[in-house]
Amino acid sequence: MNYDILEEIKKSQSTKELWGILAQNMMRWGVPYVASWVGSVPGNAQIETNRPEWWMQYYLEQHHPINDPAIQHCLYHKGFFFYSTTDDQPSHIPPEGARILSEAKDLLGFNSGLVFPVFCNENRLGGMSISFETPLQDLEKMPIKDFSEMLVCCNVAFERFAQIHNKKITPEGGLVSREIDCLSWLARGLRTADISKKLNISDATVSFHLNKAKKKLGATTREQAVARAIVLQIITPN
Repeated sequence: MNYDILEEIKKSQSTKELWGILAQNMMRWGVPYVASWVGSVPGNAQIETNRPEWWMQYYLEQHHPINDPAIQHCLYHKGFFFYSTTDDQPSHIPPEGARILSEAKDLLGFNSGLVFPVFCNENRLGGMSISFETPLQDLEKMPIKDFSEMLVCCNVAFERFAQIHNKKITPEGGLVSREIDCLSWLARGLRTADISKKLNISDATVSFHLNKAKKKLGATTREQAVARAIVLQIITPN
């Protein structure tokens, strides 16, 4: 994992600077565009993206945030949502949402995407949308380590984005040393089995500590927990 990039993101002083750093780094995964928003109401969400200004002007003029399937998913669901702009859309996406995805393909040139909501202590803070040049079937072949690294990077960016917009992210409680140890090794790219060998504890114990850390940090995924711990300076992986 490129911790220099994470440090640059943490130290960014404006959303423009933050998104410049993130966008440059995301190109290594074939990601031309990233978008993030803080807020729970589509029409009032604070959106930040490196998508072209002409597209965002059109997007807002057409009231697309209200029908955007990415934002809609993050309003009502907890998990990841992968989508394709080239195949028939799932039945749960209404025609207005399918039209937005089709326009994004024709005008911006991306073929697939990933969106996920961001929480803190069960409260929805907003969400992130990542656009890929590759088709969905190729995206699903991405190595798990690369996928996790990309998600940590995006989550660190979101945490900083929320801070810039004065959204307080307060953990429920302090982490104990074993929880910090497990998170630190997770941040270095180790999986559960590898961490258990490093710490000489069982896989189940590693999972227990990571789940406790997630809960205390108000996170819903391991990647978000790592990102939040980095931003809050609970761990300093290097």
